[in-house]
Amino acid sequence: MPTNNSVVALVRVLGCVLLAHQVVAQQPDSAASPGALKKLTLEQLMNLEVTSVSKRPEKLWQAASAIQVITQDDIRRSGATSLPEALRLATNLEVAQVDSRQWAISARGFNSTTANKLLVLIDGRTVYTPLYSGVFWDVQDVPLWDVDRIEVISGPGATLWGANAVNGVINIITKPAQDAQGLVLSGGGGTVLQGLGGARYGGALGRNVHYRAYGKAFTRDQTQFADGRAGVDDWYAGQGGFRLDWNPSETSQGTLQGDLYDGRIAQPTASDIAVSGGNVMGSWSRAFSPTSDARLQLYFDRTHRSIPGTFAEDLDTYGVDFQHHAVLARRHDVVWGLGVRLIDDSVGNTAVLAFLPSQVQASARWSRELDGAPGRSAVGGGLEGRENTLAHRSRALRSGAAPVFARRQPELSLRRAAGLRTGIPRYGPGQARRVTGDFLQPQ
Repeated sequence: MPTNNSVVALVRVLGCVLLAHQVVAQQPDSAASPGALKKLTLEQLMNLEVTSVSKRPEKLWQAASAIQVITQDDIRRSGATSLPEALRLATNLEVAQVDSRQWAISARGFNSTTANKLLVLIDGRTVYTPLYSGVFWDVQDVPLWDVDRIEVISGPGATLWGANAVNGVINIITKPAQDAQGLVLSGGGGTVLQGLGGARYGGALGRNVHYRAYGKAFTRDQTQFADGRAGVDDWYAGQGGFRLDWNPSETSQGTLQGDLYDGRIAQPTASDIAVSGGNVMGSWSRAFSPTSDARLQLYFDRTHRSIPGTFAEDLDTYGVDFQHHAVLARRHDVVWGLGVRLIDDSVGNTAVLAFLPSQVQASARWSRELDGAPGRSAVGGGLEGRENTLAHRSRALRSGAAPVFARRQPELSLRRAAGLRTGIPRYGPGQARRVTGDFLQPQ
């Protein structure tokens, strides 16, 4: 069982003192009153801006996709203490808790702890593991007080987003540093979630430079089976991070952010599971004109997971993503981009489970969307080159009846997808809605 007296004591003391109370300094509440919301029209309520559907800002009601948005107010009022709990607010997702740390999150059925049909992004950074193309949700401990919104898209999104966007896309977008100023303290405790506590402080280094830094930790008790037996899965974890935003002009913005985490998880038949990792990401965006802008993003992500008696994994991910948006002939929105992701995945095999072989995966993606004027059609397409060493595995048995996940030998495949989006206008003054259908034809 994990034992770290200093961390557990700190978390419990902070939780008892704060009693789940949040104190926000120098951060006024901007939420509209219920009376003001009742006076808004339906279209005004749907004017929330989203970016995940077409990789450009657009109104929620104009997005040609089935999308749900979880706002910061929704998260705060729900009482959620973790990202998977917050995702329960999206009715187009299936969210189930398996034990104290494992979650099964998927869409359109086929839900399990190894579900791999969703693309999950945190501020544009992909968080899946190539072991099974899924997500280890226990280490996605985003501080919920800094989440601006969560956009959940139902349906295929591979034309714009590439691999894994089979049944949908989950995009977690955090607040800019200038919108997270002052001090936030949060804490609590109970019988299962025995203690949790965190703090975030945001400030300014100048007129155009803002920052925020945070730290949080929790300890969770073990679960129990229906017959009363202990699950022996209690655990604790801590995480810290920062974000720095620089706005040298009204048309340019630079961001640097990163996180570090470490935790220990008990298991019944062996020593504790060790999880740790960190990431750093930088981005630069510039608006060349009111109708043209570009964005460049680079990130590095490292994760370590050691399950004694089963397997161990060290994963390094390097990503570069470029996107350009322009309006052509006053009628067409064009979004095109190029993404490169390098993955170095090293797996320590045991007599119980093996992943063979451990290799490096390189992928490149190009995507484009052409969006017509209201009432017209939109066309999207993509081109992807991939060294397909980790994306597919076949299960086999070797001597000793130990399961082996055999990775295919390196091959270079090129796939082109052509997408057609049909537009059905909704009659009204200067307004239109589109019903989207994607038709993919491999060539």
